[in-house]
Amino acid sequence: MDITEDEMEKVRSPYFSQWLCKQKRATKFKWKDMANHLGISTQGVDNYAKGFSHPQCMKLYRLCEFIAIHTNKTTSVVWYEALKPIIKDYNHKQGKKT
Repeated sequence: MDITEDEMEKVRSPYFSQWLCKQKRATKFKWKDMANHLGISTQGVDNYAKGFSHPQCMKLYRLCEFIAIHTNKTTSVVWYEALKPIIKDYNHKQGKKT
């Protein structure tokens, strides 16, 4: 899923949103199960999925842990994969080319 420049300006973290939704499609987990694992509301997970926010560091680690369980990857590998789109989001907001 590619997003246009206009869409990228509407959300804070479009690349992370794309990454997270890709993980959900690939593993078929439920947002509710992720919210329960993270100890947050489903609205919080929805904000991550729609690109309105990045999870705070500890929540991001738990999110990566959750995805690792569903993908048979290590949490460290998923953590590294998750940081790439977060860095792209940061660079985009700073006006840097990615």
